[in-house]
Amino acid sequence: MYHERRGESRENGQTVSRVVAAMEQIAPTDLAESWDPIGLKIGSLKQGVGSVLIALDLTSDVLKLAGQMDRPMIVTHHPPIFDPMTELRTDHPPQALLIRAAASGFSVYSAHTNLDITPGGVADSLVGRIRIALCQSNPVTGNQPVAVYGRTLKLDQPERLSVVCDQIVCELQGPGVCLNDDQDKMVERIAVFPGSFHEDALMELLARQVDTVICGEFKYNTGLALRTAGMTLVSVGHDVSERVVLEPLSARLAAAVDLPIAVYSGLDYNGTVFRVNRTAAGVSRKAAREESPGSTGQGAG
Repeated sequence: MYHERRGESRENGQTVSRVVAAMEQIAPTDLAESWDPIGLKIGSLKQGVGSVLIALDLTSDVLKLAGQMDRPMIVTHHPPIFDPMTELRTDHPPQALLIRAAASGFSVYSAHTNLDITPGGVADSLVGRIRIALCQSNPVTGNQPVAVYGRTLKLDQPERLSVVCDQIVCELQGPGVCLNDDQDKMVERIAVFPGSFHEDALMELLARQVDTVICGEFKYNTGLALRTAGMTLVSVGHDVSERVVLEPLSARLAAAVDLPIAVYSGLDYNGTVFRVNRTAAGVSRKAAREESPGSTGQGAG
């Protein structure tokens, strides 16, 4: 899913260094975890920039789009180089992608855990969207930090899990949800975590009397641990939980640098996986095409 550039490209003397400085105002590097390899991953601080492409990941599609832009710099959420590399091979697909990016002259900068936690970052963007979804039928209070990356919400009136799932799938335009339980429980106190959720947060969530966690993804053992504690885990998809920050980030960056900015939000799951599955299940192709994204029935209970 690609959003067209804003503004017009022009010779304005902007450099990678200027964009990096703006990004580090938005997401200060000292907020990042010590293990997180954020920063400029490919390119040079002195390189001239004519446009910026923002994406969750460095992918072939992102490189293709960047190739259509004027002297692009790519800003990703997930660092494309995470572990120490002992080789750089053209017959290794992820490494070949890095070589292509460098050979194309693209600079690549990543803001990861610092963008997750910063005010207005990934966590705040996700809880804001979920708050919008839930407020359609039930007043919501709160939005307090919990367990570093989480945010808490409280429904004024308890709501069934199935209703909550339908509302957030519709708002986030994801393909569905994955749960750690098969009961349509009542939801009242919610914790929201972007990306991967870890059970290290369990004790703090218990202290906050959280009954439901909405996150990007979770491991089997984590889901089991929370179920044992009586908590429901709702996974909306790692990318679905994080791509909510891309448009707000582009707006903030556009206000800081005089450059056209494009956003690539990733695969359109509603236009591919969901429709393919519906057709395979016996629904006519015409009906599958006309099914609106996020409609009731996408949530995978």
